[in-house]
This record gives sequence, structure tokens and C-alpha cells, in this order.
Amino acid sequence: MSNPATARQSASAVTSRVPRELLALLQLGRRARSAENVETLGFIFVNESRQLFEYRQAAVWLGARVASLSGVPQAEANAPYVQWLTEVCRELWREGGTSRAVTAATLPAVLAESWAEWLPAHALWLPLLHLDRVQGAVLFAADEPIPDFAVALANEIGPVYAHALAAFRPRRTAREHVIAVLRPTRRRILVLAALFAVALFPIRQSVPAAAEVVPLEPFLVRAPLDGVIDRFLVQPNQFVKAGTPLFVMDITALQARNNVARNAYDTALEEYRQSAQAAVTDDKSKLDVAVRRGELQERSVELQYAADQVGRVQVKAERDGLAVFADINDWQGKAVILGERILTLADPSTAALSIDFPASSNLDIRIGMPVTLYAELPYCIFHGWPAWVDGSEPDAQRDVDAYWSSFLGDVPEMPPLRSATVERLSEQQAAARLNAIDSYHASLNYGARKLLANPDFHRFEVRWNLNTL
Repeated sequence: MSNPATARQSASAVTSRVPRELLALLQLGRRARSAENVETLGFIFVNESRQLFEYRQAAVWLGARVASLSGVPQAEANAPYVQWLTEVCRELWREGGTSRAVTAATLPAVLAESWAEWLPAHALWLPLLHLDRVQGAVLFAADEPIPDFAVALANEIGPVYAHALAAFRPRRTAREHVIAVLRPTRRRILVLAALFAVALFPIRQSVPAAAEVVPLEPFLVRAPLDGVIDRFLVQPNQFVKAGTPLFVMDITALQARNNVARNAYDTALEEYRQSAQAAVTDDKSKLDVAVRRGELQERSVELQYAADQVGRVQVKAERDGLAVFADINDWQGKAVILGERILTLADPSTAALSIDFPASSNLDIRIGMPVTLYAELPYCIFHGWPAWVDGSEPDAQRDVDAYWSSFLGDVPEMPPLRSATVERLSEQQAAARLNAIDSYHASLNYGARKLLANPDFHRFEVRWNLNTL
């Protein structure tokens, strides 16, 4: 029976005689082959390859996208760095070949000009080749040129990485599938003909996007001076006439400054009078009169400025419109600076629907495209559903249509409210909607999410087909 301590000593002795780089190769190979998914594998490629040689940044390219980046848990496709790196990797991928050194000089000018902004001066492009098929590639970037021994180690670990990556890829390539389908048999020819006929029909694309009713020509109301807002005199979305008081600034500090300016003016006035009286009998005092007169004028300007500030504490509407702001409590007692935006006066007759498409949608926007508006939430949380939605008895004391129209009625593309398509969701669909509502942390507070969790609220879907875009 062997002694465990002796076995451990023998293993340590063997390990001490094995070069560090060889141990790193063996360990990385074992880690790559035991990876559970492509994401874990990409993390090993870009972060743990430092066991072989030093580099500052690394990225994994899978033929169509940047899959992993060193130092971050996930590559954000819409980030400027990832978008630029995607074009660089696509250019290197197109050139093919084996592992090679890459610098800004080896890239087209449009990509090279941004190299110094995103990557250090030198890089190594390592294609991952397995069974004559390139599975992907890894880009290592360093401040100094990649040494020859590092390139040799990369070429050794590259096939190991490619073999591990191939385990998560389909065994059959798309090209092989196409070749198999195109073999000249009668049945396949008929299938291809049917597919070609189907391809002649247009395919509609749809992209979900956030929509907001906004004024076309809003008038911004800004803070008239530095200070604290004392109180608001209007409610959110209240219609106001020109000259209507909107809010009042705190006057305490302004009155104190006005009193100080008043006292300074009175003192300068008295000193000027004394100098003027003394100048009647004393020629030397005549010189002092001009100095006192200048001080009096300076204090007069300061007093006038302080009085003007006090007169500006109440801000009034300069034109008719809706007072658009979120909540009175967000502003009362808040310190603001001169020119800070407080609210917007919007003309209800010039409203429009602003649709924010995500940058990743790649949708070709054209005039006249059909748009479907899902606007039932969170409008229903205050007054519930209209009777024409949930089938309840109409309430003579509650006009839900009027409330909805206050938001949507002035949108030119909006059809009549009751032309909406109403769909009662199944239990599974309603549960999925409730899960989505729970994730609206950025736009709904806790109280609104609790109200929307009521099955009577999230069980219905109401949508309108807008007239045009």
C-alpha cells in the first residue's frame, strides 16, 4: 500500500520538472474541454490565456459577432467599442489565413484611424481551425509586439480552443445542408419550387419600440434666478392661460439681500449729504463729494438689482398651453440654478407621437408604414378599463374615454378610441404580462406595479392601428 505523502511528493517533484508553459497549456486545454457552454468557453479564451503570455485586451469572434471581451461579463452589441471591433474582426475574418500580427497599418483607413482610441498598438489574430474549418478567432492586443514564443504558444493552444468550440457547433455546416437539399431528385425539386413561390410573398417585419405623446413646439419654462422653489401653483398637465402664475421661488434669501442693499444705499446717501454740506465751507471736502456720489450710484444699482430679483420670484406662463412636468413634490423645496428647466408649456393642438426605435433593429423606416400602438397601460390604473373593454356596466359618474383622450386625442394619427382591437388574454399570457410589469423598475414606481398586478388590469390587451407614420 503506497503512502499518500510519498505520492504527493512524487507528483510535486514531477511538476517541478515540467516547464510552466507546458503546464499552462495542459491546464487551459482541460478547462476548455470541460466548459459547459460557449459563454464559459469565451471567458476562458479572453481571460485565462494570460497564463501563457501577457496581453492587455482580448476578444472572441464567432464569424458574425463579437462573443466575448476580456474584463467584462458580457459584450454589449450596441456599445461603440463593440461596433468598431466588429468591423475590424469582420475585415480580418474576410482576409482568412493563419495567425498573424495586426496593427493599425494593416487595416483600411476608416478602421485604422480609431485604433489608438480602442486598442493598444500591437495585436495577434488567432484563427481557431478544427478539421479544416475555422470555428472562430481570438484577437489578443498588447502594448508591445507579441514575442515569437508567445505566438508559438498561441498556435499550440489555438487548435485546442477550436476543438472545444466545435463541440458546441452543429456537426453539419449550412453549406452541406444546402448541397444535400439541392441534389436533383423530383421531390426536392418540387419542394424548392414551392419555397421559391412562397419567397415571392412579402414578409412583414415588426419591431417593438417605446412611444410617447410629445408636443411639436414646446415652450420651456426655466428658473429666473438661483434659489429654492417654494411652491407650485399648477398641477401636472393642467391647461393654463398666458399670465397664469406657475410657481413661486423662496423669497427669504432675496429679501435679506434686498434689506442689505437698502441699508447700504441709505448709508451711502447720508455720507453723500454730509460731504455735500461740508463742501460749502471747506474746499478740500469738494474732492470727497465726487467719491461719495460714485458710491451712492453704485449702491443705487445694487438696490435696484435686488428689488428686481424680488420681483421675479413669481413665474408666470408666457403663453397658453399644458403645464407638462412629472410631480409637484419633485420640485417643491428643490434648489435650482438660473436657467434650469422646470417645466414645459405644450400646445395640445400640436401633439405628435414620438417612437424611439432601438438602434439594433436595423429597420428601414418609410413614410406610410403601419404602426400598432399598445397604449392600454398604465392609463387604466387610475380609472380602470372603459366598459367597452372589460364588458362591465357603464358608470355615469366616470368617463374613462375623456381621461384617455387627454393623452391620445390630440395625436393626428390616432383613430377613434373605440376602434381599438380588444383581446382577453389567457391565464398563461396574463402571467407573462405580469412578469413583464414587475420588471418596469425604470418607469413605474412600486405603487403602480402593485395596481397593475390586479388581474382585472393586466388580463386585457388594447391596441390601435395608427392611420400612418
